[in-house]
Parts: sequence; structure tokens; C-alpha cells
Amino acid sequence: MFKKLKDIEVKYTDLESLLSDSDVISRQPLYQKYARSMQNSMIWWRPIGNMRKFTLWWKKDKRYSGENDEELKSIVKEEMPQLREQLNL
Repeated sequence: MFKKLKDIEVKYTDLESLLSDSDVISRQPLYQKYARSMQNSMIWWRPIGNMRKFTLWWKKDKRYSGENDEELKSIVKEEMPQLREQLNL
């Protein structure tokens, strides 16, 4: 899963680089093609990027690895609607 997310991230950052390249900017049809692709990518990249960041943070922070932690379950239950709203899920 992380390999696919990384591939998506690379594609997105490549598009960002291309859109700032003066050679691409001077070729308007090509620039418009990349801009459309970037616009379409942003629809799915933001939620995926946020999910990836959250997952990496979760794995890194070992405090939250307990499955039977009632306090953690309570926090997740409270904050999940806000996260879903932010990620447009």
C-alpha cells in the first residue's frame, strides 16, 4: 500500500516541478495539459497525502499501539467525525 502511495506522491511532485519549469510554461498547450492533470490529481492526492502522513505518524508514535486502551478509543471516537470532514470522506 505504501509503495502505491509513494508512487502517487512522486507523480504529484513531478507535476508540481513541471508546472514551474520555464520551458513548460512557454509551451501553453503542454502547460495546460499538466495543469489539468494536476487539478485532477489534487482531488485524490490531498486525502491520500493526509492519510499517509497520519499513518506514518501513528506507526512512529508507539504510545498509541495498545489495542485495549479505552482512553485512546474515546479520543478516536470523538475526533473521527472531524477527521472525516477534513478529508472529505
